[in-house]
Amino acid sequence: MIDNLVFGGAERQASYLINNNIGIDQIILIEDERKYELVTQKPIIALNPRILKLYQRPIEDMRASNKLAKLFTPTDIVISFLERSNIMNVKSALKSQHKTIISVRNYLSEKYKSAKYFWRVGQIRKYYPLADLIVVNSLGSKKDLITNFDIPEEKIKVIYNCIDLDKVELLKNQKIEEKYEHIFEFPVLINIGSLTPQKAQQQLIESFKLVKKEYPGYKLVIIGTGKLEKELMKTIEKLNLKGEVYLLGNVKNPFKFLNKSEIFVLNSNFEGFPNVLLEALAVGVPVISKNCLSGPAEMLEVPTYDNEDILLTKYGYLYPKKDNNQINYYEEEKMYLFESISNLIDMKENNKYDYECISANCIRRARDFSKQKIMRQWSELLK
Repeated sequence: MIDNLVFGGAERQASYLINNNIGIDQIILIEDERKYELVTQKPIIALNPRILKLYQRPIEDMRASNKLAKLFTPTDIVISFLERSNIMNVKSALKSQHKTIISVRNYLSEKYKSAKYFWRVGQIRKYYPLADLIVVNSLGSKKDLITNFDIPEEKIKVIYNCIDLDKVELLKNQKIEEKYEHIFEFPVLINIGSLTPQKAQQQLIESFKLVKKEYPGYKLVIIGTGKLEKELMKTIEKLNLKGEVYLLGNVKNPFKFLNKSEIFVLNSNFEGFPNVLLEALAVGVPVISKNCLSGPAEMLEVPTYDNEDILLTKYGYLYPKKDNNQINYYEEEKMYLFESISNLIDMKENNKYDYECISANCIRRARDFSKQKIMRQWSELLK
C-alpha cells in the first residue's frame, strides 16, 4: 500500500516490489495516480480516483482506514510506504489484526521539524510504535526513529533501496531530446530533486556562480519540479546565469542525462536514502554530496567523518552539513560545495586517470544495491 505512484524515491522503491515477484498478492493505492510503470497481473485497488487536496485528506483518510479495516484479515501481511499509508496501515490493523510492516523512507525528525507538522508528528508517535516491523533504508533513519520517536530498536530493520542495473544500462544510452543537445555540448554538473527547501538548489546555484568564474565552460542542469521553481528562476536571472543553469522539470528517463554529465551534485539538507545518488553511482558519474542526514556517508562508505572539511572518497567528495543555528552556516556550506566542485573539475581536467578510477568505483559500489540483492532481503522478510 502506498499513497500514489507519482514520481518520488519511495514510489520508485514500491514499484520495484510490485514489479518483482516477492509474494505480493494485491496493490492498494490511496490515490489512483501512476507515473511509474507497473508490470504486474495482480489486482490494484484505488481508494480515491485522484490526488486529494490537503483539506480533503483528514476526512478521506479516516474513511479509507475504516474501509481497509474491513478489507484486511488477520492472516494478511500489509507493507506500506509513506506516512499517510503507514498510519492507515497501523490504524486499520487495530481492528483487522493483520500484520503491519511500515516503511520509512526519510529522516523524519528533520522532515517534520516545523511546528506546522505537529499533528503528523503526533500521529507518527502514536501509531508507529504499534507496527509489527518498521523497515528503514539507512542506519541514520533507524537511529532517528529510536532517538526521536522512541521506537524500540528490535522493531526496526534496515533494507537499503535498490536499483535495476540492467534497466539503467539500457536507459542511460537512450538519445537525449534534440532541444537539450546543445546543453551537453559543454561539460555539465547535474542535480536531480524536487525544487524544495530540502534539496537546497538555491545554494547550489549560488555556489555554481563561483564555479563559473574558475571554469566558465561548465553548465548546471537541474531536473525536477516544485514550489521553488519561480524563485530559482529569479535567482538564475539575478546572478546572470541564464543560458548557464537549466531547469528541465521532471523527465521520464534521468539516466540519459546523467550519462552525459561530468559530475552529480546532491546538496540536500536531509534525506532518508537518496535514490538519485545511487542512480548517479550506477551510471558511473563521480559525485559530490553534502553530509546530510541521512544516507550519503553510508553510501559513500565513510563510517566516520568529523564533518569539518571536505573529504575525497572513492566515489567523489563528501562535504560538511553545518548546524542551521550556527552563524554563517549557509555561506560555509556554499564554500565547501564550491571547493568540492572545483577540486573534482580540476581532477577531471588534469588527472584523468584518477577521475576515471572514481567513475569505475561508482559503478562497482552500485552493485551492492542491485535489485537482485535487495529483493532477496524483502522476500526473506515475508516468509
